[in-house]
Amino acid sequence: MATGALVSFVVEELCSIAKDRLSSLFGVEKEVDELSSTFLDIQAVLEDVESHQVTNERVRGWLWELKEVAYEVKDILDEWVTDAFILQEDKNETHHPKRVRLSFLSPYQSYKQVKLQYDMGKRIRETTKRLSELSIKMREISIKKNRLKFRELITREVMSVRNKEKRETGSFIDESQIFGRDEVKKRIINQLVSKTSQEKSVSIVSIVGMGGLGKTTLARLVYNDAEVVAYFEKRIWVCVSDPFDVKRIATEVIESMDRSVSNNASLDTLQRNLGEAVSNTRFLLVLDDVWNENYALWEDLKNPLMGAAQGSKVVVTTRIHQVAVEMETLPINVHELGVLSYSDCWKLFHSRALKGTEKENCQKLTEIGEKIVERCKGVPLAVKAVGSLLRSTRAKWYWEHVFGSEIWARDDIHKNGILPALLLSYDNLPSYLKQCFSFCSVFPKDHVIEKDELVKLWMAHGIIKSEKAKKDVTEEIGEMYFDYLLTHSLFQDAEKDKYGNIVRCKMHDLVHDLATFVSSGEYSNMEAGSSKLCPIKCHHLSFLNYYVSSIPSLLCKVERLHTLLLFGHSNIMADPDTLFNPLRYLRALDLSGTCIENLPSFIGKLKHLRYLNLRGLTIVELPESVTDLCNLQTLKLNYCKGLRRLPSGISKMVKLRHLEIENTPSLKVLPHGLGRLTSLRTLSKFPVGDENGGCKIGELKDLNLLRGELRIENLQRIKNLNDASEAELHKKSNLQVLSLCCTGKSDEEWRMLGNDEMEMMESVLEGLRPPHSNLKELKIQNYAGSKFPSWLEDSKFSNLVKVVLENCRKCMLLPSLGKLHALKHLEIIGAYEVKVVGSEFYGNADARVKETRFPKLEKLHFESMLNWEEWKLKAMPSLKLLESFDCKKLKAMPSDGWGLLESLLTLTISCCPKLTSLPEGLGQLKALQTLQIRDCKRLSSLFDGFEQLKSICRLDIWICPQIRSLPNLQLLTALERLSIQRCPLLTERLEKEKGEDWCKISHIPRIHIDGDVLYSRYLLSRFMRKDEQRVDQQLRIRSF
Repeated sequence: MATGALVSFVVEELCSIAKDRLSSLFGVEKEVDELSSTFLDIQAVLEDVESHQVTNERVRGWLWELKEVAYEVKDILDEWVTDAFILQEDKNETHHPKRVRLSFLSPYQSYKQVKLQYDMGKRIRETTKRLSELSIKMREISIKKNRLKFRELITREVMSVRNKEKRETGSFIDESQIFGRDEVKKRIINQLVSKTSQEKSVSIVSIVGMGGLGKTTLARLVYNDAEVVAYFEKRIWVCVSDPFDVKRIATEVIESMDRSVSNNASLDTLQRNLGEAVSNTRFLLVLDDVWNENYALWEDLKNPLMGAAQGSKVVVTTRIHQVAVEMETLPINVHELGVLSYSDCWKLFHSRALKGTEKENCQKLTEIGEKIVERCKGVPLAVKAVGSLLRSTRAKWYWEHVFGSEIWARDDIHKNGILPALLLSYDNLPSYLKQCFSFCSVFPKDHVIEKDELVKLWMAHGIIKSEKAKKDVTEEIGEMYFDYLLTHSLFQDAEKDKYGNIVRCKMHDLVHDLATFVSSGEYSNMEAGSSKLCPIKCHHLSFLNYYVSSIPSLLCKVERLHTLLLFGHSNIMADPDTLFNPLRYLRALDLSGTCIENLPSFIGKLKHLRYLNLRGLTIVELPESVTDLCNLQTLKLNYCKGLRRLPSGISKMVKLRHLEIENTPSLKVLPHGLGRLTSLRTLSKFPVGDENGGCKIGELKDLNLLRGELRIENLQRIKNLNDASEAELHKKSNLQVLSLCCTGKSDEEWRMLGNDEMEMMESVLEGLRPPHSNLKELKIQNYAGSKFPSWLEDSKFSNLVKVVLENCRKCMLLPSLGKLHALKHLEIIGAYEVKVVGSEFYGNADARVKETRFPKLEKLHFESMLNWEEWKLKAMPSLKLLESFDCKKLKAMPSDGWGLLESLLTLTISCCPKLTSLPEGLGQLKALQTLQIRDCKRLSSLFDGFEQLKSICRLDIWICPQIRSLPNLQLLTALERLSIQRCPLLTERLEKEKGEDWCKISHIPRIHIDGDVLYSRYLLSRFMRKDEQRVDQQLRIRSF
């Protein structure tokens, strides 16, 4: 159904060729004009023709033929532009990307030009003939054009309103906001946390219902419920889908229990490991989206689970009632989800479509909205989809158009299991978004879609609309596309990073069915064990858990494949030559799921390739022919831990935008000339080269489009301030994470460090001034200067939220970071020479100006401050976590200022062997919930006034052998957990019912003393009856 987007792309390419006068350069102006004219005639009515393809077999066949021709033309034009680009590059003998202009080629190139002219002219004439025949057929079909202007109006209205809206982060799917499921949620939770004497060690609870009713959403709400979290020792979530792969499920459960699994383990081994992992552990396992009705498969998984602690549960979500029966669910534990009531559907619809609408507009739309809700027939997914669609506009005529759409009444889509509301959402997308959506059907069901990767794949196929003058923002436009599909409920289960940005999602099974339906075989995914045949007419294909060696035989009949993605793991290495031979038109290739060790030189023949994912392969190097991939935009080499070098000619790849080399420890240098890749937006790391080879720091100068994360290594190889300044880091305004790292030194090398080298490093770091605007994280590692650079104290870092200063052993004073008003997370590790943390650290404020330092700091971590002796506290109103580790000379904590830490929740003091006492001021920490004191061997007691810590929930005292007694803890009613480890004098006084201090702690619900875990009767009674209390031998649990 997205043929129109493909045709639009081809028309734009033809126009571009005409504009750049490539057709005249190669003598095919007439052929290009004729081809363009025919495509434009077809494009004029194409969108209306597409709307009839579901009900009209002739239209469907015609569109498929048109799509095949469009793909062929797309490949021809891409090949043409690529060859012309290469000719021009050869002529210029440079590697700067530029548009090919009309020019005369030198004699040695004339043969190439003549051959190219002949080949292209012939292929364009043949394609134009086929297209003309299709144009005649189109007139025979005689589709009316009465919808065109209306559809243009719809698209313009929806998109203009969307562009005016300011999208809120909270507007994405809120899984906790469901309606009409409160009662069933309570019943399920009650079954999970209650026990009966007749209950098996593991029992099953099943949630059954047709697609779109919210089974997974309900399961997730139960899974994250506070009572459920408290009751189970371990919770595991596995998305099962079809087929029921016992080995995969067992592996995921074992890994979720913090155990490793060897590759290629047999089923018998996995069952044994699974049994050991869950033994005597009360767990909750959610098996989401189960289709298996074969009891034998379930038995293979169930049997190892039966050694778990009594009260363990398995929650199953499924569309098929027989699945619940085969998995031995007691009838009382089967929860059949029905459709939502009308009132609950209206609440859900209102929250999607009318939230924030003015009362007057809301009243106008309510009547139409109520009718639309009735047509959703109680299916929450349908309500969410149509509600999200209508959220885009408050125009009454548009709502009436949606209500009156013929899609609601079409029997054919019901036969294919497609929800009309979902098809409506798709039908009202602009053509380019239709193609973006259809592309997602290449992924297997339940696949986690990474936003960043999806955008790069869209780019590889040219389906992101961006003006040529704005090519630098193509990724940003793609991210807007992703967000649009998400807000329209075509994506779900959105996950965010620590900064609140959406980074990944999934597609609901029914939405995936829709994407497959509308793609009409253009996209396909193959799963090992499935009876599905490899479609020879598809252009985009993925394989899941296939042996790589079997793939070439499946591809041999596929004529024009543009995408090949290999997911899962493969145990057999393929001959890469046989794999690549039939793939000459590939634009996107993902080999990250294979065991390929060497790439063949043939890969350089894939001239259309724009996306190459080799993540995690065991390759040592890439063939030099990779540099012939002049269209490549994305090269992913993350986690290729054996990779030692990149091709020396990588500077030829001037269209490369993303070079991902994160976690490649063997890659010590980058090839000279990398600085010519001025389109680069991603460069995970940059090891500075030296006189023996590699990139000098100055090669970063023109890479001003870099964004995301950059790690610069081997800073000690930069010789002076001027060399460092050549990098012009301050111009890379889109960087968000920057690490400035020198190579680590041995203790002896640190001792032998001379003043000259220290001064040189000071000048180098001073010259590497980062950009202010978007930088969020900064790390300085193994820095050998005696003082930090002046720019580190610049308050212009308005978005800097995290700073890590690690192993900067020679710095005498900490930088004044208090003026970094956005800073939330600060780690200072290995500052050996710092003796005082005082006013210079907070920033010497003007006494006449009342300004809070560290206004947003939430985490402050000190570690390995070996000469630190004195510490002064000042107000840090947002501080929640304060940690001090391995500070061997610190004799005392600050005596005052603790009351200024009004938000502090956790205080950890560890490995401070000279610390003899704690200040009474700690009693002023009114919000403190966790206090951890570890390995303070001279500490003899806690502080007076400990009973003032009314909010404290957890107290840990470990390896403090001089502490003899505890203060009276009976008044601390919030204290739920006490842990005492390796404190012999204290342990003796806390002996159950005999020790002098036992009465001080007997009220605490959970107590850990030297490996014993004691539960009070109070805590046990929350979850089980008195006669069902058990002794857990493995954990040595004792009731008191």
